[in-house]
Amino acid sequence: MRSPCSGLALLGAAILLGSGAWLSPALAAPVKEPPPAERPAPAERPAPAERSAPAERLAPAERPASDSRPAATEPEKPGGKAVALPLFKEGIALFDSGDYFGAIGKFSKAHFHFPSPNIHTRIALSYKWLRNHLKAVEHYEIYLAETRPKTEAAAAQMPQETRKLREEVQKTLEELLKSISQLKLTISKPPGAELRINGRTEAKGPMERVFRFNPGLVVVEVTAKDHATFRQELKLVAGQTLSLQVALDRLAPVNRGGGVAADSL
Repeated sequence: MRSPCSGLALLGAAILLGSGAWLSPALAAPVKEPPPAERPAPAERPAPAERSAPAERLAPAERPASDSRPAATEPEKPGGKAVALPLFKEGIALFDSGDYFGAIGKFSKAHFHFPSPNIHTRIALSYKWLRNHLKAVEHYEIYLAETRPKTEAAAAQMPQETRKLREEVQKTLEELLKSISQLKLTISKPPGAELRINGRTEAKGPMERVFRFNPGLVVVEVTAKDHATFRQELKLVAGQTLSLQVALDRLAPVNRGGGVAADSL
């Protein structure tokens, strides 16, 4: 490594040589100029070297992509029954061990790979043991809807195993409905009225829909621009079904008269 003082030494040497103080007397003596006729012609200065054109910058679209960018991961694709069956069996094992949340996770993955309606009965049963009757009812109803025969001919050809399972699910569903509350809500006007239940936006009118809740207090609010707000607290009881119809009234226009003001600047 070169000493930091070496640069200063070289610089000092250049300054000393430029001043002539360190030149020998012979070299430092003045040089006699030749007669005017003998004076040599001044040397022709070389033309300045032609500067090369600056390198063109790559347009943003032409810049090479960085290799450090993470590769985009493709979404998982359904693997069919061969992939779903092991997951389904793992879910049953977790259910039997009492890990109901783990079982629901396995059943849900199995349904992703092979959407058999029967998987919903397993998910529903897991929620039932977690005492989440709302979710249990939801999945049992999905099973019944997906296995409902569309024609009389399809009903006649339904496998006996499916027919028996549907009957058992229907009985279980009737028992579960006794533990929850239902609200049949109708909003007739105005169009676009917003429905909020317990502060959460649920739907827009006009609509007719059945909502299910755990027993307790429920706050229903319906709002629309230029209309009176509807708000009501309902105490829901297990096994009860309430009906509520809402039609908002338009507010009367506000009278801005009764005062004096200028109409121009």
